Amino acid sequence: MSVRSVKDIKRSLLKRAFKEGRGSEMILLLQWIKAQARHEKKKLSEEFIKFEEENMGQPRAVRMLNKLAQIDGREDRYTCTKTAYIADNVPDSLN
Repeated sequence: MSVRSVKDIKRSLLKRAFKEGRGSEMILLLQWIKAQARHEKKKLSEEFIKFEEENMGQPRAVRMLNKLAQIDGREDRYTCTKTAYIADNVPDSLN
């Protein structure tokens, strides 16, 4: 089995579709798939930015626990006690 590029795969799909008289249908399908992928990529990047903002300053292990809780659909939120302790003991004038 050989490795083929996306361009080669699209070209062969279009060639076969045009031979069968379904070329315009295949073009629309490929455009729809591309638009759907673009939309999902934007949604995932927005979720990633939100997650990073919520977990800013947290160690990698804590961020992983929060990600696993998010994937499982739990409302749990973990924080590093050292980071939380420092933030809680900051004078009110600095908050």
